[in-house]
Amino acid sequence: MTTPPSTDPSRERLAQLLLALYGADELRRTVRYFDETHKTSLYNSLPEQPVAPTQLAASVATLLSVPQIHLFLDATLAARPRRAADIDEVRALFPRA
Repeated sequence: MTTPPSTDPSRERLAQLLLALYGADELRRTVRYFDETHKTSLYNSLPEQPVAPTQLAASVATLLSVPQIHLFLDATLAARPRRAADIDEVRALFPRA
């Protein structure tokens, strides 16, 4: 399944962050782990390999709901604590309801 690119600037910024922080294989593994941890099924909606890393990151950014974005960024912060400023900057683009 192919996810269309996002036209939402906040989601585009999220995709850029994911691309900067993860290689394609690691991002796929992280999404699979996220699915297992949070009982979601995002991994099955990702584009099949081979796919450009930019398309993969855009797909993840598009598939995550706002609450899931915060959970995903929590996990990203735990894995990349030195990038806290970048992660928090993107997190601020997605206000909690």
